[in-house]
Amino acid sequence: MIRYCVFFLFLFLYSSIQGQLPEYDWRTLVMAEDQWSYFSADIAAPAPNWQLPGFDDSSWLTGPGGIGYEDNDDATIIEPVHSLYLRTSFEITDTSNIMYALLHADYDDAFVAYLNGVEIARSNIGIPGEFHAFDALPRYFHEATIYKGGRPEYYELNKKEIRIALKEGQNTLAIQVVNDGIVSTDLSAAFWFSVGLNVDDDSYRQVPSWFQEPVILTNSNLPIFSIQTNQQNIVDDPRITAELKIFNNDDGDLNDLSDTPTGYDGRISIEIRGSSSQRRFLKKSYAFETQNSDGSNNNVSLLGLPEENDWILYGPYSDKSLLRNDILFKLSGDMGQYAPRTRMCELLIDQKYQGVYVLMEKIKRDTHRVNIAKLKDTDNSGDELTGGYIIKIDKTTGGGTDYWNSHLHFENYQNRNVTFQYHYPKDDDITSQQKDYIQNFIHDFETSLASDLFKDSLEGYRKYMDVKSFIDFFLATELAYNVDGYRLSTFLYKDKDSRDSLLHIGPVWDFNLAFGNGYDCRGQNTTGFMKDYNKDCESSNFQIPFWWDRLLEDVAFQNELNCRWRALRAGPLHLDTVFQYIDQRTLLLEDAQARNFVRWPVLELTLWPNRYHDDTYTGEVTIVKDWIKTRFTWLDENLYGICNNMEIKDPNKLQTLLYPNPTSGTSTLEFYLPLRSKINLQLFDMQGRLLDRLIDKAVGEKGSYLYPIDLSTYPKGIYILRLNAVNESQTIRLIRL
Repeated sequence: MIRYCVFFLFLFLYSSIQGQLPEYDWRTLVMAEDQWSYFSADIAAPAPNWQLPGFDDSSWLTGPGGIGYEDNDDATIIEPVHSLYLRTSFEITDTSNIMYALLHADYDDAFVAYLNGVEIARSNIGIPGEFHAFDALPRYFHEATIYKGGRPEYYELNKKEIRIALKEGQNTLAIQVVNDGIVSTDLSAAFWFSVGLNVDDDSYRQVPSWFQEPVILTNSNLPIFSIQTNQQNIVDDPRITAELKIFNNDDGDLNDLSDTPTGYDGRISIEIRGSSSQRRFLKKSYAFETQNSDGSNNNVSLLGLPEENDWILYGPYSDKSLLRNDILFKLSGDMGQYAPRTRMCELLIDQKYQGVYVLMEKIKRDTHRVNIAKLKDTDNSGDELTGGYIIKIDKTTGGGTDYWNSHLHFENYQNRNVTFQYHYPKDDDITSQQKDYIQNFIHDFETSLASDLFKDSLEGYRKYMDVKSFIDFFLATELAYNVDGYRLSTFLYKDKDSRDSLLHIGPVWDFNLAFGNGYDCRGQNTTGFMKDYNKDCESSNFQIPFWWDRLLEDVAFQNELNCRWRALRAGPLHLDTVFQYIDQRTLLLEDAQARNFVRWPVLELTLWPNRYHDDTYTGEVTIVKDWIKTRFTWLDENLYGICNNMEIKDPNKLQTLLYPNPTSGTSTLEFYLPLRSKINLQLFDMQGRLLDRLIDKAVGEKGSYLYPIDLSTYPKGIYILRLNAVNESQTIRLIRL
């Protein structure tokens, strides 16, 4: 018989992890290695009511757990099945002494557990209350963990659930374990049932050696979010109504569940959110809306964030630093772009601890979020029709059902499309005229970028797009090497022409698969550019727009990009600044992260899409910092363009700098405009003959500009550049070697 003995060393204070846990005498009533009755469902399900106490399982086989095949973690080996059905019984002498109960599960790939016919736990399949056919499939494949050095997951029963499910005398635990199809290469089924007693009782067995008491949170240095669902199940759709209390003392004292909830105390509607994360991760993320008692929007400030009613509770899971989204949003905000603001907190749902969460602003049109004009269904002509819009490039799952694909489809796109979806106004609210307008605007932008005149300052891409936002988005995506970058979770917005006629890209969103947390083709790399993802990862189903390669064909864009990077590296992207923020966050999470990894024991595991992992939280943070340092250094040395920052001696005068001069091919003219002005730049030979109108009747705002001067097709000699701007003309001699 295989014994389940896994030992762990925890280097943190017991009381810090538990948050002042009440002391219980923990005992185990069901062991995985006990004798179980089991039914192998390869061609049919067992008889009905198999989960009920009175069911006759005498015809079933029996054997010690775990039960399954492959992975070398099975005491009873069976042939491949669709589902494995398990039953065992145990005795309870006095239920009044039982304050808490836990079901531990080490399984492959999904399960539903019943205690005396009452569902008490499920994972990776369906929604609570559903019964599943013997050949049902899990949401996603799930691996057992003990044989890999991990700990089993646990599922809690609080006092109310214990009163409903548990009884004095004989109790029956019944479990359906669902395989990832009968062709699956493995199946694991090992379960333990333990209780926390308010008295010492030696009549029950000791807990397994790996057992660690659950987190029963009572206080925290972080704000505590406590959600009461009134025994409803939170699902993907529709939202349910629940009650939220936020415990947040602004005086620096610990937040305690015995305090008055000063952060919020009222109604919300809530649902599970996410696409891949919802299927793959046991720790769920949530979208919720603060509401008045009648269900109307309740715009409030949560944890000091600007008033709104739509919020996200993001639960980091495979990102074991707990920080990747938070770091990137902070950096993007410091770069001067709007990015969702964040606050760290801990979450309880129906008194059950869920771990460390990040409160985030949902991306939406709002004065304090994406600050564009409100678009009403009557705004169907003139300036009113021109904005505001929020569009996203993303999967069509988990979002709107109305979308369109880019009209440009290049050979290297293969069978992939760039798919645009309406984020604001929503599918149900946007009018046909508004759809036509924003589709045509993006069509014109893409057409101009694909044209031969794409570099032209009047008719090229600059006529349509806000260059600074595209540069900052490129840098944010590349500095984090976001696996989903450009092709998923990518937002664009456009205001009314009277306010801002240009297309902006952003805000940034969904950077959990970044900073080295990606094993999707090359997501762990610190070298290369994520814009080239489709070239290296041809199996990807989602296309990066051609925009980025095309923009980087423009040397002026390259140089602006390079100068922007170097300016940011001296400020918000300086390593000292970035690491200081990470260290502050790590210190803030010192106690809470320990509790999080008791609830979700994943530090010892390699989860999708981890390329690297460490068995400690400190090690996970170090991985992120080391990766950032290496990545930033690579970008310093390999980013497109050049930047020779001109010293602005007088901010009220036109200034120029030409380099290199002489040149064997290409030089760069850097010039500073002291105010908004028309710009003309012409190239002459020494006889005064006009050779080229390099910039013709363009308009530039106050600021510095870089323009490449390509003489590679001209003969050796001396040439004259004439720049006309701000009612002034400057001439510069340029030597071609």
